[in-house]
Amino acid sequence: MASTTGRRAAPAASTPAPRPAPTGQVAQNKAPPPVVDLQLMEDLKIKDQQLEELRGQLAETDEVICGLEKERDFYFAKLRKIEVLCQDTEETGTLPTNDVLMILYETEEGFAPPEELEAGEANGGLSGGEDNHNGLHNVP
Repeated sequence: MASTTGRRAAPAASTPAPRPAPTGQVAQNKAPPPVVDLQLMEDLKIKDQQLEELRGQLAETDEVICGLEKERDFYFAKLRKIEVLCQDTEETGTLPTNDVLMILYETEEGFAPPEELEAGEANGGLSGGEDNHNGLHNVP
């Protein structure tokens, strides 16, 4: 036999029934459209222009460097030829100045004598006080 002591079972906690999802509708998180900061867009446009200017300057600098390297190599080759000539004539102790002058005045494709030198040669040589470097300048 079951004894009853006068205790009652605790009532079941009532929980709300889950809601069924509406059919045909998908829950969407609609984020507000991104805010376009006009000041940032203007700054970006300015930075793009500055970047293009710097790229142009870099291209010009690269071109100048290339020209200077060509000119350096040109003059180094002249010095090397004169060095070999000096080594070849070391035993005799005399340096053929005509050969040295030919090396100094020879040109290469892409190089031309400076205008001052050409004008001086047309006048029969240098006038007093002029500096003659006998150099060639890179022709662009």
